[in-house]
Amino acid sequence: MDGNRKTPAAAWWDYVTGPSRLVAEVAALLHAGKSVFLSAHIPFCDTFFGKVAAAFRAMDNALLFDDVIDTEEDPGTHLLERFNVRVSYRSHDTSAECLKRSGVLKNRLLPVIVGRERTDSWIEFIRSYKSSTLRDGLFLLKTDDGVSATSVKQLRVPDYHKFVSEYDSLLFAGLISDESALSVGERRYVSALSVSLFGKNAEGIADFIDKYKIDRCPLDVLPQGAFSGEEWTYKLWNAQVQELFPLIMRETREFIETWRIPIDEAFKSIREERDYPNSLFSQGLLNTYKEPITSPDDLELATIIFLMRNKRRNSSGYETPEFLLYIPDESARERIKLLYEMRNSIAHGKICPENDVVRLLRWRQ
Repeated sequence: MDGNRKTPAAAWWDYVTGPSRLVAEVAALLHAGKSVFLSAHIPFCDTFFGKVAAAFRAMDNALLFDDVIDTEEDPGTHLLERFNVRVSYRSHDTSAECLKRSGVLKNRLLPVIVGRERTDSWIEFIRSYKSSTLRDGLFLLKTDDGVSATSVKQLRVPDYHKFVSEYDSLLFAGLISDESALSVGERRYVSALSVSLFGKNAEGIADFIDKYKIDRCPLDVLPQGAFSGEEWTYKLWNAQVQELFPLIMRETREFIETWRIPIDEAFKSIREERDYPNSLFSQGLLNTYKEPITSPDDLELATIIFLMRNKRRNSSGYETPEFLLYIPDESARERIKLLYEMRNSIAHGKICPENDVVRLLRWRQ
């Protein structure tokens, strides 16, 4: 990653709205004397802990930020050993009372990563410790997504998923894409694809974007067995619906404007041929729903291709050598054919192959 671009961790926690709001909220809760419990997959977790500590320290520079605690031990037992105060422990004490009386947690913020099976014991320990200020020591507890807890006097439980949305993921994906290597269209597509695959998992998005090249099958860079075949197909199709389908529709409009003169001539010919024998247009030009098309602005891709493939007829009802719609530029003819084929694939729930995606996105480069 070049020197002008942020690392994925810094981009996520510094420049994306939802994650940066979460950092500010957690720091504010801690500053108010509340320990914090987060039940979520926190991407770039070490960076998150560091950003919270920095935000907290900006409000209270007395903060001492400890190394992350990641243990299966009983919370009280672990902390007594960690801070070497077991000798002060008395049989009539609880570990929380001993630690608080010793003052070893003064001004400390202790980040803790805990598994599901130990979550309740840590919450109970924090409640029994009864800290109400940094001077007692505070805890920032993180566990697996979906583990529930209720806010109490000593502990607040912000909802990660109310702060972070897939829109944040999309913004993040755009921020970490290599601008020098990708066009705007490619960046948008890769961003949409990464978010369709990984949702709010910023680490998964970052790893995918780092490895993926637009002319490769995305499956080549995904962890083996990450998705079932049906799930994978839907996620790729979903990204193509979001980014490729609107592009195809915009280009169709541009084609109509660029080739307005021959299209107007085709409409004139259709009007003339309505009363010819064997006319293709006895009811005028109709769309796929058998509704009249009265203006070039109402043309669909299927109708454009139909007009390009069929010949005009003379007053005797015989085909002439001339196409109803002749586009003299071969590259434009190939382009509208590509748009038509890709549009049909996406509209019928099929994914477009990588070579077609490359042709679509790199046409103007």
